[in-house]
Amino acid sequence: MNAMRTIRLLVLLLGVAFLWSGVRKGSAVSRLKTEHEVLVSRAMAIGLPKNESDEERSRSRASSRPSASKIPAERLKDELVAAYHRLKSLDDSEDPETRLKVEAEVREWIGRLIDLSPKELKRMIADLTSDVSLDSKELGELVSVALNLAAGRQGEMSAELALEHRKKGASLTGVIGNWAQQDPSNAFAWLEKNKEALGKDYDASLQQAIKQGASRDPALALASLKRIDHEVARVNSARELGAAMPEDEARSALLGELHGSDLDDIHRRAILEGLGRGMVQTSVSGPPGSWMKDLSPDEAMSVASGISENPNFTPRPDAWLDWMGKSLPPEKVADTAKPILTKWISEDYEAAGEWINRQPAGDFRNEAAANYARMMAKRFPNTAKDWANSLPAGPDKRKLLEELK
Repeated sequence: MNAMRTIRLLVLLLGVAFLWSGVRKGSAVSRLKTEHEVLVSRAMAIGLPKNESDEERSRSRASSRPSASKIPAERLKDELVAAYHRLKSLDDSEDPETRLKVEAEVREWIGRLIDLSPKELKRMIADLTSDVSLDSKELGELVSVALNLAAGRQGEMSAELALEHRKKGASLTGVIGNWAQQDPSNAFAWLEKNKEALGKDYDASLQQAIKQGASRDPALALASLKRIDHEVARVNSARELGAAMPEDEARSALLGELHGSDLDDIHRRAILEGLGRGMVQTSVSGPPGSWMKDLSPDEAMSVASGISENPNFTPRPDAWLDWMGKSLPPEKVADTAKPILTKWISEDYEAAGEWINRQPAGDFRNEAAANYARMMAKRFPNTAKDWANSLPAGPDKRKLLEELK
């Protein structure tokens, strides 16, 4: 029970942090309904100039708050810790109004972390690590929240502090990923410079940087895949890279770089499968269409495989299935489309049945109808037989009717 409460608390802390940075940039807020990992990477987009150093950024950025509201770093630490303890003290049954009030208070102090300069951030982390009111787990949670949020603007300082305090729970992968999303060239350079010091954390940090940095610099992300030593990890990273693309423009840019890269077929397919999987998660209206027009037949097959293998149910399965019917070789459509069609039948058998009925006669329609009949057999046996009888005469029809007896 205590472990579950700790996990919920950490998710809440990270959530209000990312929500706050999203509020600081309106375009991020509109994407808060996407899958959590996409939310985290998108909400951290707070406008960092690509090659600006930490000190230059600290001097040049205008504060998002009136100067009168800025407070010393040491007081911010005290207020954040106090709010955090109040949040932890809430019982799960606490009335919603009280919980919302305390969460808003925590959000307020977390939001002020963005305004800290690198020196102030370093001072605050030092004060946190010496706070005797925090146990080791609490310290790890607060340090991780602070550095993950600061990484978008103060990448190098946040990474240095995460490396220094990783034994106290600081998340190196989260910090490096958020830095790479804003400033990939410097994040990757820092990783190589500190590879020996990072030790076992290097691979995980590199993979996170590739995943989150790809939307800003796809060419660098593709080239960096070669730095991953293990083949399985490299293929998984390629797939995650594709899935992390947040929008059509980023997917198009990635596809262009992929066409010009020297990656082998295995990693190309993994990236394309990832693009398909990620697209289902972020597109509520079906295939956007623009970048997909540039896919070769083999590439379309890989994207379609990623779409069908996505474990989440899409709100527009008909759109994806229609695209597959137009883009894939006829002999490949049925097998590739079967997973997404099966999920659709399970979720909304009436709509799925209407869609199958509209399909032209042929192998795909026949296989879809047979699959539908088998799935309806227990609940609606008479309906299942009607579907089986809609198949053309032959051994497949006779076999299905036997199964349904």
